[in-house]
Amino acid sequence: MQHRMVACEIYRRSLMALALAGLSISLLITGCESSGTGSARSVSLAEFSRADAPAKAPDAAAQTAPTEATDETAATVSRPGEDADQPTSMPIELGAASDPEEDARRRDAAVADAIAARDSDRDNRRVVVDSLVGQVNGRPIFADEFFVPIEDRLMAMADELSPRDFERQATQIIGQHLQNLLLNELFLAEAESQLTEDQRRGLFAMMRYWQEETIAEFGGTRSAAERRLAEMEGMTVSEFLEARRDVALLQELQRKRIEPRIAVSWRDIEREYQRRFHEFNPPATISISRIRLHTERDAALIEEVQRRIDAGEPFAQIAADVGEEDGGAWQTFEVEDDGIEGVALAESVRQHLVGLEVGETTKPVALGSSTWWLHIADYDQPEGRDIYDPDVQRSLRARLRNQRYNEEMDRYSRHLFERGVFDERETMMRKLLEIAMRRYAPSGF
Repeated sequence: MQHRMVACEIYRRSLMALALAGLSISLLITGCESSGTGSARSVSLAEFSRADAPAKAPDAAAQTAPTEATDETAATVSRPGEDADQPTSMPIELGAASDPEEDARRRDAAVADAIAARDSDRDNRRVVVDSLVGQVNGRPIFADEFFVPIEDRLMAMADELSPRDFERQATQIIGQHLQNLLLNELFLAEAESQLTEDQRRGLFAMMRYWQEETIAEFGGTRSAAERRLAEMEGMTVSEFLEARRDVALLQELQRKRIEPRIAVSWRDIEREYQRRFHEFNPPATISISRIRLHTERDAALIEEVQRRIDAGEPFAQIAADVGEEDGGAWQTFEVEDDGIEGVALAESVRQHLVGLEVGETTKPVALGSSTWWLHIADYDQPEGRDIYDPDVQRSLRARLRNQRYNEEMDRYSRHLFERGVFDERETMMRKLLEIAMRRYAPSGF
């Protein structure tokens, strides 16, 4: 599954999730439970090596007592799932028993005690069968593999959030990751189903070429390539090649199913340019500074300000001297085609600005109990870009293609969800959230 997720990350944009890692060293695998999230159970390594999903619990072997056992005789017990001619070195001392039924009960108890002791031995390797949370087109979704890409985020959240907040955010993260995973599998299954026989043969030949190329690039021998890829990508050579295979499949699917639907015409570009006209032709802006003093209380200061303005001193310096912040900088307004007349100011203020140039200041303006001076600090007219600018056309075409690509991918994704075969999403979501709360939730949950 890891290589499939890597391929989708590259070619499915935001719809593809990060690559899933393989089984952990602790040999955690997933087993299906009929209800809830599935309870973890242990089986011996020998039993697991003989079946993908052992159906019998290890205790089943304990139900068969040794066929021969006499007083002061040491019996041996085979590991569950192992051949009887390969006994473990676990002697079971059976005492004398005058009653055959009692003797059988004692033998059964001794066998059970021996198995329990063996199971608690730290040197005896075990595997844990974890929860199988669902399937997509026949491919199982295992909890351990599912949580690998998001585990660090969940653990970090557990250190910072309350249990309630953790559950809320974990629900969002798990839900998005599950959606991505379902789409990954559905897209790749669809891509595989679209191949003709000739395309399959061509893909097989291409993979042989990729294998030779990969081995040559990563060390010259397969063992060297395995080491390098494990260090760099966390993959085996086979997984790396399958990831490239999935990339090729997704490219072919996109070429056949998506690209034909995202053509962009010149008329489309014209309409988009008109819709975004102000983006390419931004309006001019005018920056206005202001000094405001109380008409009666600051009468002497008003005369001093006017004298300095008439003398040609910088407006910003005068404003700073009378206590205005930022040199009296006030507001910046957009100026449309009708000029200063269209600025969003009250008419009682705007009328005093008409006819002024940059750097000029109004006469004192009485507004209520205050006296104002308004100053044109700056006027900026960005250069416009017309539709015949090649960069503008490329930008518009790229935006339209990206928009239509996303729309078509959404449509096609819905189509695949309708046709795909997978377990109930809400059921899988509930199982995964329950597992996440047990594994990662902050203490006190």
